[in-house]
Amino acid sequence: MYMDLGLSKGELLDLLHKTIDASDMADEAHVHIRLVVSRGLKATPYQNPRVNIGLPLIVIIPEVKAVTTESKTRGLRLGTTWVRRGPPDVKDEQWNHISKATDVQACISSNIMGVDEALMLDQRGFVKTCNSTNFFIIRGRELWAPTKDNQMQGITRQKTIDICRAHGITVKELDFSLTEVYGADEAFCTGTFPSQIHVVEVDGRQIGDGKRGVMTEKIQTLYMELVRRDVSRSREEIRAEVTAARDLSFLDGMDGTVVNGVSKHT
Repeated sequence: MYMDLGLSKGELLDLLHKTIDASDMADEAHVHIRLVVSRGLKATPYQNPRVNIGLPLIVIIPEVKAVTTESKTRGLRLGTTWVRRGPPDVKDEQWNHISKATDVQACISSNIMGVDEALMLDQRGFVKTCNSTNFFIIRGRELWAPTKDNQMQGITRQKTIDICRAHGITVKELDFSLTEVYGADEAFCTGTFPSQIHVVEVDGRQIGDGKRGVMTEKIQTLYMELVRRDVSRSREEIRAEVTAARDLSFLDGMDGTVVNGVSKHT
């Protein structure tokens, strides 16, 4: 799926900033940016990239989106769908691509069930993800996340795992069943738009006491602190981080390792 955008990471970041400025959203607290890249113009309607003309098409869509107070208070109701997450040799579910047929099917399933999101299983029957968000449960003092296979690698998902581990919360990435979901103390979903939002019900079964749990609330607080630190950076600081060379300093001192063109031997 490789595509040459004709841009460096720094230049792509500059485009994002220019779009935000042109939309007068630089000081908006709830900007949600959707970045879409397609292969662009073709000489004829055909799937082969060889018929492409020029560079890929880059679309940047900034929107003002904020989760309503009602949604935050009420939480989410989930229902398990018949639509399964496929294996990577069919369509790698880690790709966040325009062709979201699997997710759309699951979304329609959730509409029919009258719930907020569809909970999706993998081909072995283990809980994997929701149709547009990643899924977590809390059992005791542990945060459980489905293994990364068969699901999209959400940035908010990974940041949630990172902040929990950084603050001493035990995180386990493992396979677990619906039975373990039904018996969870807490559950929540993550995504760019909602960050973390608690789950009150799965398949008509109440999760915990049916309210936002204390660990979920703590994780939300830690995440918001991370976001505040992140957005307080200047554009120059962000660009320096994005364009920085790969840090290989962890290799210093290893036998026979070459770091920055210098051979390291003990």
